[in-house]
Amino acid sequence: IMAQYYSLDEILSINATYNIILGPRSNGKTYSVLRHCLKNYFEKEEQFAYIRRYKESIVPTKLRTLFEPHYKYIEKMTDGEYNHVKIYKQAFWLCYLDEDGKITATAPKPFAIAVSLSTQENDKCSDLGFCRYLIFDEFIARDRYL
Repeated sequence: IMAQYYSLDEILSINATYNIILGPRSNGKTYSVLRHCLKNYFEKEEQFAYIRRYKESIVPTKLRTLFEPHYKYIEKMTDGEYNHVKIYKQAFWLCYLDEDGKITATAPKPFAIAVSLSTQENDKCSDLGFCRYLIFDEFIARDRYL
């Protein structure tokens, strides 16, 4: 049986200001949205924000694999200049990771930031200015909506 993964085609065709995607776990919702945002960044250089509820959800140890499924795409879109993503000061930076696991090049500016609702009032330094997309991932808690 072929797996069904989430596609943004239908929701993007509506051209709404805000979109909410609800669905089962692990069906590709976050993957699809991140791919769309990366594509937009490579085409238009418009940065985006990745939002979670709590500060504990945006620490580097929790986010280090967020873009892992997109590394080959990043390498392709940058003609091999970058092949990895690093997290530094709550921002995501394109970088080149050599075969020894060392970062040898980093893009001059971040392509996205990570913010949490619980600390945003105090995180003034995380502002990139204009962000084309705001991705609020995992916005439904077991006991309440946020």
